[in-house]
Amino acid sequence: MRARTLSAALALVVFASLGSSDGRAARDQATANAAATTQELIVLEAPNCTYCAVFRRDVLPRYQLSKRAAEAPIRFVDLNDPAADQLKLSASVTLVPTVVLMRRGQEAGRITGYWGPDAFFQGLARLLGTAD
Repeated sequence: MRARTLSAALALVVFASLGSSDGRAARDQATANAAATTQELIVLEAPNCTYCAVFRRDVLPRYQLSKRAAEAPIRFVDLNDPAADQLKLSASVTLVPTVVLMRRGQEAGRITGYWGPDAFFQGLARLLGTAD
């Protein structure tokens, strides 16, 4: 089942529009106040990505209510946006959504693909607990 889910997400990335975004990611990025923190979560997404929309619907509200949201603010960046090229990532993004933990402007870890809320929060707890 997980392989089928990852395959479907990868297909969405391959067939997603390479044109400009709908502006949602730019608005998210503009409203994020990540500069005041030493760490943040950046969600890299693509236009027309079903799993990105599901992440926003099923994971984002719960994350925003969590204690972790104050420790690591979350912002969304369209993978096709020039701002994505400015991120100091340790590897290219091959699957969306990809959640990257940035510490002091450097990638400290990532969660690749959509996992569902419970698995995401378990992975995030490990990620935030192990990143230095």
